[in-house]
Amino acid sequence: MKLFVYGSLKKGEYNHFLLRNSKFLYKQTMVDFTLYDTTYGYPAAVQSKDNYIVGEVYEITPDVYRTVKNLETGAGYEEMVIDDTLIFYFSKETLEHYSFAKEIGDIW
Repeated sequence: MKLFVYGSLKKGEYNHFLLRNSKFLYKQTMVDFTLYDTTYGYPAAVQSKDNYIVGEVYEITPDVYRTVKNLETGAGYEEMVIDDTLIFYFSKETLEHYSFAKEIGDIW
């Protein structure tokens, strides 16, 4: 399974250790998303038209998937598969609960 990461799971970020045994495949641009700073130390991607975000794609095992899913869904993220690649994102309704969230562009 491929996983697209754009925040705390990226190389050099504080949750990257969860992917330490996963194979880095490539950097990728994911279209129709906007990146927000939640002000809680992690970003959130929200679906939007005419925007994009930049991240990394990893090949992950089912065990890594379960661990990452617990982390992400516990923080309110939802999951979606786009062209065989999994992404965790915020719905617009979830983002509304982060009153100080600010759009930050395409890279965290």
